Amino acid sequence: IYNCCLINNVKKNKQLCYCLLLEKEVFLKFSNHGQFKDATKNVVVVLNYFEGLINEEAERKEEKNLTPEGILDVIENGSMALKQKEFLLLFTYTEEENWQHFFMPFVWSLVLSKTAMWKKEDV
Repeated sequence: IYNCCLINNVKKNKQLCYCLLLEKEVFLKFSNHGQFKDATKNVVVVLNYFEGLINEEAERKEEKNLTPEGILDVIENGSMALKQKEFLLLFTYTEEENWQHFFMPFVWSLVLSKTAMWKKEDV
């Protein structure tokens, strides 16, 4: 979810980006974990990008820390230069051992709702 929000439209999600910057260490821990490495890669890249912009802006203004409003401005301005084509969204599907427990009732409910051949009570 974070991937989609940050990659597709970070300008409209600048508060989310700001919050994730504050909690960046959480994503760094997950980025070293094998199972979550691919899922967090784009988020960490985006956070590193904005962190660099924020540091540059702080140096330019000769301030140690920017205000939250200043950080949100940096995120908004920096989002225009962020290239979406550099990112790859990955989705994985894990097949369940007993897939039929979900799919069969679902398929039959569709069949029953779309046909007039059987009454639900008779099946």
